[in-house]
Amino acid sequence: MKVLFTIGFVALFGGGFAQAPNFIDGSEAAGMAGTSSNYAAAIVDIDQDGLEDIYIGSKNQPNKLYRNNGDGTFTDIAPELGLDFAGNTYTSIWCDFDNDGDTDGYLGNFDAPNTFYRNLGNGLFAEEATQLGIAGAGKTRCVTSADVNNDGFLDIYVINLSQHNEFYLSDGNGGYTDFYFASGATDALIGMGAVFFDSDNDGDQDLYLTHDAYQANKFYINDGTGHFINNAVALGADHAGEGMGVDVTDLDHDGWMDIYIANNYDGNTLLMNNGDGSFTDYSGGALIEDIGMGWGTAFTDFNLDGEKDIYVVNNHAFTSIINPLFENNGDTTFTQVGQGTILDSPNTGAGFAVADLDLNGTEDFVIANALNGTSVGVQLLWNETLGNNWVNLKLQGTVSNRDAIGSRVTLYTANTVQTDVVLSASGYSQMNSLKLNFGLGAETQADSAVVRWPNGLVETFENLNINQTHVLVEGSQTFIPLSGDFDENMQFDVVDLLILLGDLGCEGDACIGDLNNDGAVNNTDLLFLLTLFGGA
Repeated sequence: MKVLFTIGFVALFGGGFAQAPNFIDGSEAAGMAGTSSNYAAAIVDIDQDGLEDIYIGSKNQPNKLYRNNGDGTFTDIAPELGLDFAGNTYTSIWCDFDNDGDTDGYLGNFDAPNTFYRNLGNGLFAEEATQLGIAGAGKTRCVTSADVNNDGFLDIYVINLSQHNEFYLSDGNGGYTDFYFASGATDALIGMGAVFFDSDNDGDQDLYLTHDAYQANKFYINDGTGHFINNAVALGADHAGEGMGVDVTDLDHDGWMDIYIANNYDGNTLLMNNGDGSFTDYSGGALIEDIGMGWGTAFTDFNLDGEKDIYVVNNHAFTSIINPLFENNGDTTFTQVGQGTILDSPNTGAGFAVADLDLNGTEDFVIANALNGTSVGVQLLWNETLGNNWVNLKLQGTVSNRDAIGSRVTLYTANTVQTDVVLSASGYSQMNSLKLNFGLGAETQADSAVVRWPNGLVETFENLNINQTHVLVEGSQTFIPLSGDFDENMQFDVVDLLILLGDLGCEGDACIGDLNNDGAVNNTDLLFLLTLFGGA
């Protein structure tokens, strides 16, 4: 049995040196592995105990929700929660869609209606997709989410294979409006992957779509109101290959997000942001092409040296090429490492997700495999590449969506600057942890984290202790001066807060959510928010 570390784990070594990847196969001991044919892997802290859990979507078998027991083992609790849907679940995302303080789920099912699980907050879920008008019935391959119009609520985008996609805009009251054609972000090609992120640093969420069969990828740029225009050609992002998973991060520390795409056979693609929202294909120079049949992929700093690495899941039913782990050399070139270890993973890989499941600072790997020959249904690979320092950040929105999806964080140390963003879903059939993982190498202090929240608020959180997980709450570092006394009663109080929220486009206490987790949305939540803003 694997003994887990607690939050605040102190590195055992000095750190700051190159290390070979050290991963341990924990699948059997964790109670996973199994013989089901799986496509989707998603990270969710379903019971909000600080230990992240794993949701696996399967083909014609019950899906599984593996609760993290904190000792290296997991227990499938999907049946007792009513989350054991048995169909072709190709993807799932788990977010607080209604901002009420708990996590809801949306399943993308292939040739079956999609599923929406509303968390009722009492350990039970209600399936509401049909009544909300968001069930669809297409060949869903990918689902992603972002607040595209910055109203504080998450919207849902669905990728369907060779059919029209779907786009659902939150109405702020738990319901949705069909926004597909009105949004301009239309697509009926052989869609596979999608990711929302702010590509041009203008404060709104853009949408990148990947396609199979050498159909050009699309890049929908948000005009700031949630309406989109495909500008892929002009931005140099219209790669035409056999695109599958896609992920983004700031590889070269310039504050602009770069794009990595896993392709089938024709080599993977790295698009580097030119610092203006346009991109240059740097795949050959970066040495990350890989000619396997790539599906899931993610950026992850496996050795915590402050440089984002790349792992790609290949499907061995079509090619014998191993899963590559590309280590970032720090100069926008990469070296393939991990050969001859369990990272090779000769299985029929599809979904792939990363999260620090044992709270030791390193991100662990979860791979969902379709069955073929000797494939293992679910692989849990514990990352024991220890030695460097780290900081994990969990963001919580108050005026912005509660999961803070779309937030941009720049972390400063004495010698480094790193930028990353909170994404709802990326890769292929996957959702990674909503926590941001920053490797620090030998740095012994994180001087500050500057957060740009989706609503535009910029805050600085200072003197973050290393080797810990920090929860950053929107508004907790922002203090309203006397000028916040909008009704001139000589103090900043709830009345002033309502006026301020109204100016931000948020009307009444219902837009705040159950901030104090007392089971109700009312003025006590406004009082809680008021204390965060430093008011009376």
